[in-house]
Amino acid sequence: MNDLEILELIENAKINTTTSLYLSEMGLTTVPEEIGNLDELVWLYLSENNLTDLPPAIARLKKLTWLHL
Repeated sequence: MNDLEILELIENAKINTTTSLYLSEMGLTTVPEEIGNLDELVWLYLSENNLTDLPPAIARLKKLTWLHL
């Protein structure tokens, strides 16, 4: 999945006030800063990617209780 498609997933999650987002196995090397705009996000799945760090925007996810790496 390319960067634009990932951003579209995040934007759709924001519009739909999604509480869980599955981004596992997407070939990600970074997580877009836009992830911090998902105010209602409780579950975030990022496993099976090539991540080496997480963006500071993760700290803005006040309702996040499950981060699957």
